Amino acid sequence: MERLVGEGPLGPREGGRRQHRRPSPSNTVERLRKCHFKYRRDVERTMKRTERRTSVVVGIDGSSSAAHAAAWAVDEAVSRDVPLRLVYVIQSTAADIQQEADRAEIALHAAEATIVQSGKPVKIETSVMRGPVAATLADTSAEAAMVCLGSMDTGSRATKFVGATAAAVARSARCPVAIVRMPDAGSPASDQIAVVIDDPRDLDVVVAAALEEARLRNATLLALNVTSSRINELAPEEVDRRLSECLSRYPDVSSRVRMVPDDIPAFLAEHDTPVQLILTADGPAATRLIGQYGRFMLRDTGCSVLLVRPDG
Repeated sequence: MERLVGEGPLGPREGGRRQHRRPSPSNTVERLRKCHFKYRRDVERTMKRTERRTSVVVGIDGSSSAAHAAAWAVDEAVSRDVPLRLVYVIQSTAADIQQEADRAEIALHAAEATIVQSGKPVKIETSVMRGPVAATLADTSAEAAMVCLGSMDTGSRATKFVGATAAAVARSARCPVAIVRMPDAGSPASDQIAVVIDDPRDLDVVVAAALEEARLRNATLLALNVTSSRINELAPEEVDRRLSECLSRYPDVSSRVRMVPDDIPAFLAEHDTPVQLILTADGPAATRLIGQYGRFMLRDTGCSVLLVRPDG
């Protein structure tokens, strides 16, 4: 709350003592009007701050998976016309801060050089922060359009974002979070993106986000209608209608719908056609996809996961 100099919560002071004067009706109306204006101004400022998404954030730690995530995130930043912000987090428990700062500079410079070589028109920002890795990156999500993390599910010590750390960021972030996997060398390129349809409350937002990704990455869209989920609270005709409305807004994106069981990670691991990216809202499917079971099942698929925040 803003407070004028020399004014307390109950009115003006004179000589260090508070005056208890009964305000006139006109003064009361004027003060109420000013309070209402200030409240409205604060609400508008808060709304603008919430709506303003200033960058796409990528966690950098010097690993090849983080560099791959940065390259993957370039198109996200370009499509939104925002900078790509590369963030290196020095853990608060680091014994040698200067040594870690040197590593941060090297890692950020290498990631930036790789992006510049791609020739894509993106503005790059870099920053070094200190604190717990997951919590610090989650804090950056307050004004980010997206947070992207590279993930190596093989237990490599070369990355800070393996397994539980990336999942923790995804769960606590206030914007969409992409956990980006590197495809195996020599594996066929995938031109398919999937979206989980398991909750009527999130259907329109999640499907729209998936269609945007499919358009951005020139991919086809596979909508996975989970048979044993809350989506069954709607009549099949209603689900079809809402899906059709979403799909009709993107006539340039090829799409199809498939009924699947609730074990999405197993479906993706066994699916004949590789999926490069799957989108889901927070819920049972997200828990499976970003948890230990999902990491195990998807470890060789090269399938990245994008957790969509309908309210972020």
